[in-house]
Amino acid sequence: MSEWLVEDFKAIEFVSARLPQLTLLAGANSSGKSSLLQSLLLLAQSDDEDIVLNGPLVRLGGPSDVLRDGCDHFALGAVLRASLDEQDRNNRSDVSFRLEIADDGGELRVREVLVHVDDELVLEARRGRGPTLQPSDVSASRLALSTLRVRKLNGKRPKTETYLGLAGLSPEALIYRERRRDATKQLRLDLAHSELVVRRSAKGRLHRELSAQASSLSSSLQDALALAPDREWSDEQVSELLAAYEGLTEADDFVPLQIARLGFMPSSAVRGLYAPSTAGSVGNVLRALSVVGGGLRTLRTSLRYLGPLRAEPVVVSPTGGSSRALPVGARGEFTADLLTRDRKRLVRFVDPAGLQLDRPLLAAVSVWAAELGLGEGVGVLEQGKLGRGLTVRLNGTDRDLTTIGVGASQALPVLALVLGARRGSLVLLEQPELHLHPAVQSRLADFLLFARPDVHLAVETHSEYLVTRLRLRAAQQRLDPNSVDLLFAEQADGRTSMRRLEISRLGDLSEWPRGFFDAQDEDARHIVSAVSERLKAAVKD
Repeated sequence: MSEWLVEDFKAIEFVSARLPQLTLLAGANSSGKSSLLQSLLLLAQSDDEDIVLNGPLVRLGGPSDVLRDGCDHFALGAVLRASLDEQDRNNRSDVSFRLEIADDGGELRVREVLVHVDDELVLEARRGRGPTLQPSDVSASRLALSTLRVRKLNGKRPKTETYLGLAGLSPEALIYRERRRDATKQLRLDLAHSELVVRRSAKGRLHRELSAQASSLSSSLQDALALAPDREWSDEQVSELLAAYEGLTEADDFVPLQIARLGFMPSSAVRGLYAPSTAGSVGNVLRALSVVGGGLRTLRTSLRYLGPLRAEPVVVSPTGGSSRALPVGARGEFTADLLTRDRKRLVRFVDPAGLQLDRPLLAAVSVWAAELGLGEGVGVLEQGKLGRGLTVRLNGTDRDLTTIGVGASQALPVLALVLGARRGSLVLLEQPELHLHPAVQSRLADFLLFARPDVHLAVETHSEYLVTRLRLRAAQQRLDPNSVDLLFAEQADGRTSMRRLEISRLGDLSEWPRGFFDAQDEDARHIVSAVSERLKAAVKD
């Protein structure tokens, strides 16, 4: 994913976030920086049926609570890099989509979908005021739960009535009204076509639709259908089957094209499935929609999250309650459970010396725990029905978390989540620096920057020590400024905007907004001023 786009969501007016290897979100309390993470959490906890406002990852209230004041909708979108050229897979395009989401009787539903390829509009679909397409109108075993009328295909109004079917937020199918006469004509052409994939597609459709009506067909037609679509049919059998197909009904039919199954199907095969009036232009749209659906699924399945409030230190923690997006729990309460179950799973990471290693997860956590100064190593205790516990080795002795400083219990979930994430994951962290000494916060920045270059991290923070350490690494030429984004959230008149602050190769920031970690500077100036006044008073005396 090249960019994540959010518009009119909560206080956010508009944000475009690249989400490179590391994104830091900074800003004052209640400035709206958490809203960017919440938009991603909303997507991750929604399913193929509903847009879930209140789920295991985030609880956002009702529809009105996520709409910016004065707006009747919000929008989510992304820019994805993908190959749409069936002849040259190395030729990649920017596929961008925008989902406009509105309140529909107390539930959130997609109201409009826009898809662009390299800045050119290829699809515009919108919910109209009149009646919409119903599942009973479509001859398909699986149909999306809602439909939008397609207004434009490749920048033009489609010549036949066409709909976009959605399953939750994901595009599921393009559904078009097909005249039986046109369908028969196209089937005849495709059955005579020399390309094997086209003929198989045409025969498969003919076989599928006539088999559903087999009881009403003659015995000779039933004998012909007994031959599978991949078997040879005589010319006479083909003619009989086509005649029977044309006579099924005189009414038009709504035909779905399942986007997820089509993937990168060649244009020639699409031509055999879509109405002749639009077959030439729909192949690239289907491939773009396949990229959109795949991008949404990847975001949903790859996201991992740890919330801002970690559980208190305990001797034994619970088991069995974690989920895919919450492997250590929203508060880190299942960290011991994860490290016990996956302690022998090999993970690839970079150690503090810059060496790439393959080690068991528990060993990897121990390496970085020692670097952060949390202890000499981390262990796990299996307590049967009671649960599982974590130990930290200090001065050669294993201690449970209740007997040492609270910092270890706060930092270990961060280490376990990041090091245990699968390659390509998007890990969201809120305030990972809580209860950590400033020196440990600085070393934590190194962990976030270097330990897992193969995952994407988005971190909300109030720590200027994290930012200062990143600036230092840039000045030392150990940090590629393009691999890090620093977003500063600020709010004015109830609207949140986010500025991208660039870190130069000399460690400076492109700008220093008011309120950006300036408390110490302000206090330092006041100290100097107070000392100066006292010196002046002493001189006068």
